[in-house]
Amino acid sequence: MALNYKATKEEHGALDESLQSLYIADGEGFKLDVVGTDEAKELKEALRKEREEKAGYKTKLTEKEKAADEAEQARLKEKGEFKALWEAEQAKQTMTSKELADLKDKIANNLRTTSAMSVASALTRDTEKADLLSQQAMKFVTHTAEGVKINGPDGSAWTPEQLGQHLTEKYPFLVDGSQASGGGAGGGAGGGSGEKKLTSTQKIAAGLSAKT
Repeated sequence: MALNYKATKEEHGALDESLQSLYIADGEGFKLDVVGTDEAKELKEALRKEREEKAGYKTKLTEKEKAADEAEQARLKEKGEFKALWEAEQAKQTMTSKELADLKDKIANNLRTTSAMSVASALTRDTEKADLLSQQAMKFVTHTAEGVKINGPDGSAWTPEQLGQHLTEKYPFLVDGSQASGGGAGGGAGGGSGEKKLTSTQKIAAGLSAKT
């Protein structure tokens, strides 16, 4: 019959008297009265089990932390991808808005140019003169939400005819049928033979320089 190293009072009382004599009191119970038994063995075993349990808990905690970290990384990645998609969409919308604004500006400038050239073409059939007159006319032509408008130097609303009259008075040498001397050159009859004559282009340039 195998005997337990330790026994409670009940277990000890249930033994035969011959076996009870083999035990000695140990706290609230009894233990075998033997020599050479390692009383710390059970304590060591308990410590070993405790260490194993702690190691198991640590492993589980590490696994949970790893899983939580992976979940957080996945969340941040998803958030980052969403942000990237959002930024790409915003950039696309910005580009679309810019392209639309550029197109509107181009259309507005074309309308201004067409209006200015229409006024200039009514004053001369010479394409070079008409181009110069349209450049001056552009200063008075604007494009608004209501369309093309012409304003005089004082800001008052003008008709194309009024703008044409203004250009005729200011740049008569560019207008067909004008009797004005180009550039205000004073080369009347009896002028000195050594006076340098101006070409038509030089007369136009000199006239614009004097009038602007």
